[in-house]
Amino acid sequence: MTFEKPYFFVPATKLKKLKTLIAEKNLEVIIDFEDAIAGVEIQPLLELKPQDVNWNKIWCRIPINNEIVLPAFLSVLIEWGIKKWVIPKLASASSFEKVLAQMPHGQQYIILIETPRLYVELQKLLDKYSTMISAIGLGSHDFMISIGAEHNLEILKPARFHIRVFSEAYNIEAIDIASMNISSQAEFLVELEQGQSLGYKSKFLLHPNQLHWYEVFRREEILRQLQWADNVLSIGGGALESEVQAFMLDGLIIEKPHLNKAIEIIKKYRK
Repeated sequence: MTFEKPYFFVPATKLKKLKTLIAEKNLEVIIDFEDAIAGVEIQPLLELKPQDVNWNKIWCRIPINNEIVLPAFLSVLIEWGIKKWVIPKLASASSFEKVLAQMPHGQQYIILIETPRLYVELQKLLDKYSTMISAIGLGSHDFMISIGAEHNLEILKPARFHIRVFSEAYNIEAIDIASMNISSQAEFLVELEQGQSLGYKSKFLLHPNQLHWYEVFRREEILRQLQWADNVLSIGGGALESEVQAFMLDGLIIEKPHLNKAIEIIKKYRK
């Protein structure tokens, strides 16, 4: 399988673009009130609230300070009808409790893992709050800065895999890292290929270029998987109701689980 759903960050300075983005199929929109608008006056932005927007579908990334105090403008966003929040820079699992104490009941959360303590306490966090958490994702740049490490895809791979495993164990979504290099398609495609190999089906996107590259990658990957599935079933499909004899395809051994995967791919992508 391949990526299914991108999460697209929109700086709060560009609220007028919301309607167009919401119309995109299978696109989750995150209004960014944190890093993307550092130093910008918030109140004038709130006065530019777009009309005729279903705010229940919108995520908001909100800043928190070291004392886990949420921003004063949070009440305005709640009045708009927003119920889905991206929470960054939590110091630990217990920090999330302090966030919850300031929020209404019945909200949904994406947790960005950007500190080493929260990373090692991920199981503790999910044991207690997985029913409230829709997804988790690695805020890779802040995370690597916090531990003094180079932001390198190979160095990041174990952490990305770890988060993917925890998401599967707790039946929540995992969202792959955001790429800050919005001008390099080659680098972005490497990131997509690696994320897909780790089992991710969602990814953070920051720029329209990335959205375009993502869509092209996904279309090409679906075609590639359909071709593979057709080849598998053309050779071994007749044995589906009986014991499958292993066979070779493109130098790889194909067995019953591969046949089942091929059927799943056909059902999912060929409509």
